[in-house]
This record gives sequence, C-alpha cells and structure tokens, in this order.
Amino acid sequence: MKKITLLAILSAISFTTYAQKIYDFAAGANPGAWVQAGSGISVTTSADGLVFEYGAGTPRIDITRGADPFVVSDGTHMLVTLINNSTEIGSFSGFFDKNNGVDTGTQFLGFQTGVTPAAVKGAGVEKTYIFQLSSGNYNNDSGALTFNDTDNISNMEYCGIRFRNASGAALTGTSADDGNLILKKVQIVNAGTILKESYDFSIDNSASFTGVDGTVSGGTSTIDFVAEGDSTTPKFGQSFYGVDASSNTYVHLVVDSNESNADQIKFQFVDASSTTKTYGNKTLNIGASTVVDINLSGKTEWTGNISDWNFVLSNVAETNVTSGVVKISKIVFDSNPTLSSKNIDNTLFSFSPNPAKNFINITGVNKINSVAIYDMTGRLSLETSNLGNNSVDISGLNNGLYLVKIKDVNNNISVKKLIVSK
Repeated sequence: MKKITLLAILSAISFTTYAQKIYDFAAGANPGAWVQAGSGISVTTSADGLVFEYGAGTPRIDITRGADPFVVSDGTHMLVTLINNSTEIGSFSGFFDKNNGVDTGTQFLGFQTGVTPAAVKGAGVEKTYIFQLSSGNYNNDSGALTFNDTDNISNMEYCGIRFRNASGAALTGTSADDGNLILKKVQIVNAGTILKESYDFSIDNSASFTGVDGTVSGGTSTIDFVAEGDSTTPKFGQSFYGVDASSNTYVHLVVDSNESNADQIKFQFVDASSTTKTYGNKTLNIGASTVVDINLSGKTEWTGNISDWNFVLSNVAETNVTSGVVKISKIVFDSNPTLSSKNIDNTLFSFSPNPAKNFINITGVNKINSVAIYDMTGRLSLETSNLGNNSVDISGLNNGLYLVKIKDVNNNISVKKLIVSK
C-alpha cells in the first residue's frame, strides 16, 4: 500500500494562516487544559488530537478557566478543526464568559448546523468549522465587576464548544453507540486573516458561505445555492476567508448544474475603502454545467487581502431569479485566464450508487483510463485500469468514507467522495 502523493487532492486548498491564538492538540498536547463538561464523559490526549467520549444529552468541551486565556482582539471568530466519528452529532455551539463588566455567567451562542456526521461509526473526516463570537458580552474580563476573573488581567479566560444533532436537539446516543469525536485545533482569529484561494466542495464544506436573498447549504460534493425568488440579483459568497487579490487576478467557478432561471453571473467584492465593486457578466447555462472565468486583472480595487466577496446571479429579462438549486463544485482564485482541464473537474464524471456495497458504475464524457480509491488517511486502498463496462468491484473495501480518483484518456482528473456501507 502507498500514500497518495497528490496532496492537492486531499486538501484542495491554498491555505495561509495568520491565526492570532491557536490551541493545537496534535502530538498529545492540550494547551488550555480542555476538559469534558455537560454530558461529556472524558477528554484524552492522543497523537491525532483530543479524543472526546460523551453520553446522551449535550456534551461539551471546555477550556479550563485561566489556564491559557486569550484577548478578544485575537479574533472575532472561532475555527474548530475536528474529526466527527459520530453518526449523530450534526451541530455545535460556542460559548464564553459574559465579560461586559456587569453580568456574570456564560454567554451561549445558537447552535450552528452543518457539522458532517460520519457515514458509518468511526469513519469521520477532518473538517474545519467556523462560528462568530458575536455578542455584546464578548469583551475582556478586567476582574473589576465580574466573578469570572482569576488573574486580574483584562482577558477572556473561558470558552468552549457544545454538540447536538443536526436538528439542534440533545443527543440520544453515546459515543459508544455512535462514535467519538477528535478535536484537533481551536483558533481564535479575525475575518480575513486566513487566506484560502481554492475550494473543492467534494472535500471542503460550506463553512462561512452565506447567501443574500437566498440560502447556502452543503451538498454531497457541492455547495447548493437556492434563491428566495423575490430578487433580481440574489448572491452567495464568502465573508471570512481572505484571498490575496494582488497575487490572484482571475476567479473561476465550476457550476455542476443550474435549475434556476438565472442565465448571467457576476463577481462582487468589497474593497479596502468598504466600497462594493462588481465585475464580469458571464453566461450561466440553464439546466446544464458551466465553467465561469472572470478576469480581475487591471482592476485597481482588486488588491491586498479581500475577505468579503460574492457571486451575483441575474437574468437577461431582469426578472426575479427563481428558486431552483444552483450546485457549485469548485471555486479557484489564480492567475490563469482559464481553469485547466487537468485540474480536478467534477463535471466530467459521475458514479453510482453512493453509498455502495460491492460495485460502482462510472460514467464520463470520455473513456475512463484508471480509477484509484484512497481512504481518508491518504492510503491507496484500490487501483485498477481494468474497467469492464466501467464497473469497479469494491467488495474488498471496509465500511467507511473514501476518495475516488478517476482519470480519463485525456488525463482529466476528478475526485469524488464514496461511502461504502454494507
């Protein structure tokens, strides 16, 4: 067996980090001395991170008060990187001290859905989730008028994460029943300080993508935007991760399908002077896939780190955009006029069934040359070029989540998720 060497397939991101406060739990570390609370049972250090076992209810992982505090200027957002091995956990919430100088106690934030449950117990995938630490109580604790302070220094001494199911209801199962959770890293950062210039939604999630006059949700290998139907210019985009505009003069969007009546798409961003700029007016195919390339070179406002950008839908008739689903599989910022066909292209191939037991059947625009299947650690589990009827025997694979790398005779490559469930 060998490790996959195409790291871009597993990460599919350009990821530059300027995080201002990091709790990294790798290699058996536990900065902040995080502990179980609520219906949590235990927190154990490991090479992968903090292994969290829990009971039914609302389990929590809390930082030990005063063990390794941060200040609120470190960041307005908390990034949580974890492996969710549980088939039930599907939402989470952050919390922190009420540090407004008057109130005491804990500020609990609302539960945020979108945490990906494991397809089968123990088969979790590492992902990073984001929530905003937004509250009038998010202030440094000076110790003067609250009971939260232990060191008499103006800082935030307490925070944590709690978990529930995808509906925001208390868990009915335990980690013994459904699988545990491994907490790998917690980062306190400001919007725009982490740069991310490539999104492949067969691997990435919909974290911090939002819609205006529409909603964004995570699909199997896409993010899905649905307009509300009452606007001529609904839009979706990113307001947390930054992009180095000076080094990336093109933006590319791969739309797998478009069930709305939108036949045009533009790119919009907020520049350094807080002015909204809109460029491009590209054709968007209705009822089909589209690869959109937008040239931003020569746009003087497109410079520095941009952390608030959107794609705007419209139609030539200037009527309201209907509420059909628009599925996006990839967004890339680079300096190339077009998105290379040798990049991961999710529009050229598909396979079924998924989940699968013994076989998958692959269809493609061109003749399929080879198929390789990797587990989520990057280990090659199966490789074949013997594709009778474009069918692949997967009966030897264990239950779990895999990445299927498909290559055609023109060296086009696609990577998609496969769930094996027997």
